[in-house]
Parts: sequence; structure tokens; C-alpha cells
Amino acid sequence: MDIKALKRGERALVAGCVLFAGTGDGLVRRALSDDRCRLVETDKGAVIFDAYDYRNCLGLVLSGRIAVAKPAGSRYVMNTLARGDLFGAANLYDDDGAAVSVLTALAPCRIAFFPRGLIEELMAEENAVAMNYIRFLTSRVRFLNEKIQDLVSENAAAALGRYLAANAQPEGGRLTVYLDGSMTRLAETLNIGRASLYRAFAALERAQIIRKNGKEIEILNPSGLSNME
Repeated sequence: MDIKALKRGERALVAGCVLFAGTGDGLVRRALSDDRCRLVETDKGAVIFDAYDYRNCLGLVLSGRIAVAKPAGSRYVMNTLARGDLFGAANLYDDDGAAVSVLTALAPCRIAFFPRGLIEELMAEENAVAMNYIRFLTSRVRFLNEKIQDLVSENAAAALGRYLAANAQPEGGRLTVYLDGSMTRLAETLNIGRASLYRAFAALERAQIIRKNGKEIEILNPSGLSNME
């Protein structure tokens, strides 16, 4: 890359990113000056994989915002990348050929791409780069675990909502459900874990859709149950 192509502040942004934390300016200049390092600009709405094949690369967002969705065609946005965010770790050592996430520019973007060969050379030159990459991977694992838990909780609430809607009975102007078994039994019936079931009950109560009193569940907002999907 021609370092002169970088805008004011972008070089400092690269030096301050997680990959280069604790390294000197010389290593950053070495990385940015390498011919394999690429500066890519995209328009709003561009799919990053089409605009630039980032397989086996780490990308650093210099400006703009990027939506990360998985799998292709999914409306669920897993993450939104902004200035200073690093991405591409899942593809860096994946030789299957397909991108594991769909990245779409939410605004015009400038992105610096560092290919695997360059990253490996930087790791060999400076141990801090390797340690920084490991820390970055660790943070990604933690983030994905939290996202998975969010999805599990949402699915559990939807399953509980369907169960309550199907078993609610009118009683004195109220809609109620009486649980005739344990929470463990209900969790097994819904095919979810007990912890997820407790979180689902808590979520419905916070939303004021139900009121739980022991084994008696009062439905406060029947339409809310159908909106849990």
C-alpha cells in the first residue's frame, strides 16, 4: 500500500488497533508499506466480499460502518463494525473458500486489508502481534457465546409463549395457566434447558406479558405471547 493514500489520522488508527498494540511505529510502517496490504473503498450497500475478496485476510475499518450477518440471506445482524474494528479472523486460516459471514457496508467505507502471509511475517518479527491476535480471538469467542445465549433465550421465550397461549384458560375474567408439574418437566416439554426456561419466564414478566405466582401464570397481554416469535 502507498502510505500516502491514507487520510489524516488513519495511520494512527492502525497503530492503535488491537493487532498492533504494544508494537513500535516501525512495524506499523512496515505492514502498511507492504505491497500485499490493500486499501479498499466501498459504497454504501456494497457486500464487502464482492468488493474485495477478504478470504485469508484481516480487515481494519478505517471509516464507515459494516453490518455482519450470518448466514447468507439472514436478516439477523450479528454485529455492526465501526471505525477501528478488526474483522476476518474466522477466514484467516480457513481454506474452504467461502466467507463465513456476510459483510455489508452501511455507509461508504475505507478498509485496510492485511493478508495471512503478511500477518504471519509480522508475528514472526514481533511476538506482541501474535499475542494480540490471540487476545482478539478470545474476545470474538466471548462475543459469539453471548450472541448464542441471546438466541437461545429468545427461542426459549418464544417456546414458552406458545405453550402458555395454547394452555391458557379463562377464569373469572382472567386468562391463567396452571403448571401441573415441575419446572424441570416443563423444560423437557419445551425442549429447552431449565436455566433458559427461568430466563424466559423473567423476560415475559419484565415485558408485563405474564404474572407468575408459583404454579399459577396469569396472562396479562395475550397478544404479547403471539409476538414472541
